[in-house]
Amino acid sequence: MIEPRTPIAGSPRLVEDPSTSDVQADLVVIGFGKGGKTLATALGLQGWRVVMIEQSAAMYGGTCINIGCVPTKSLVYQSEQLAEGEAGPESYRRAVAVELALTSKMRAGNFAMLDGIDSVTVLTGGGRFLNPHTVHVTMAHGGGAVTVTAEHVVVNTGAQPIIPDIPGLRDSAAVATSTDLLANPDLPRRLVVLGGGYVGLEFAAMYAAFGSQVTVLEHRPRPGG
Repeated sequence: MIEPRTPIAGSPRLVEDPSTSDVQADLVVIGFGKGGKTLATALGLQGWRVVMIEQSAAMYGGTCINIGCVPTKSLVYQSEQLAEGEAGPESYRRAVAVELALTSKMRAGNFAMLDGIDSVTVLTGGGRFLNPHTVHVTMAHGGGAVTVTAEHVVVNTGAQPIIPDIPGLRDSAAVATSTDLLANPDLPRRLVVLGGGYVGLEFAAMYAAFGSQVTVLEHRPRPGG
């Protein structure tokens, strides 16, 4: 059972110079998603020495706010507000700019939430286990390496799009994942959505509203299942 610790008033950062360090912590969280950031915040405020490891600064806050729920719902909402005859590349470009500004603001807020807790340190880089209680972090952008040892390690890695194993698909210049589309301000003139699940249909309806010619390919008798 995880026991609370006495809060540490004015605790210094665990990693002052992240170029090369060995760090002792109470808790390591790998992945800056909803579950991990909530746990890191709660225990950091109790005085735990927490290290949050996230491989990309573009993913502070996790899948939902960066490449999932928030950006897609922003674009869906904006597509539903278009006046008659307004759909087209310029409307889509403006919508993507709004979406990217929203996710950037939320990402910064999530980082500040943890960075403002004295006993919590955020390391941006890729982590790999050396043993069940030790994680080696290769810092992003050539920032050296940090080895973190902790009594508790929580794996909170998120989701990423999967490209089906269809011959020639991965090598096609025309293929884009949902993550690619959300960051691209250029409206596709024609779009084929591979898969008629709820995510595929959401993207299909959204891009059709902005003016793309959309085709959905689904192997099941009914889409949306």
